[in-house]
Amino acid sequence: GAFALERLRRTGRWAVAVAPIAFASVLLYGHAMLWGLSGEVELSRYPRSWSEADRVMERRGEGRLLVLPWWLYDDWTFTDSRIVASPARSFFSGRDVLTADDAGFEDVPPASVDPFFYYVRDLLDQEDVRDLGRRLAPLGVRYVAWTANADPEDFQWLSGQDDLTSIYFGGDLGLFENRAWQGDVMPLNAIQEAEPDV
Repeated sequence: GAFALERLRRTGRWAVAVAPIAFASVLLYGHAMLWGLSGEVELSRYPRSWSEADRVMERRGEGRLLVLPWWLYDDWTFTDSRIVASPARSFFSGRDVLTADDAGFEDVPPASVDPFFYYVRDLLDQEDVRDLGRRLAPLGVRYVAWTANADPEDFQWLSGQDDLTSIYFGGDLGLFENRAWQGDVMPLNAIQEAEPDV
């Protein structure tokens, strides 16, 4: 249709008659989109805790944010059980947000080309980690946010980290600050195994 309209526009024939027909066909086939596909599509409202956490980070300063759940897709508590891509990157747009770029299906191997993805994924899979902040510091991560979509045990795990401090809890979002954060970027070779106490 677009090709035919362009040909008619170039020749100058029927252009006056074709324009209303083209406009009417767009309205006929696409009118439902103007009203949210007859109510099927509607806006989601973010929880107030997200705005509060954003203000807390704004007052405290710069630094990357790691958001849990880590996977790219989830059915967020405020999306009426619709599975969507993590909204954290668009919501916390004033800072760099680390989220996975992989769907997280167990039977499908990750297709990510981002080395940070594999590093963070492997780090989050370790249950015996007590220095998560120190291990995230080379990535520039100053804040870690736990949301209600993440596993409740993850909140307990974050609370038990030696170098993370809880700075906000709003019911469905907990925010931690990384005390090991030293600025924007540290070299990855700064991560070393801690020497055992004698």
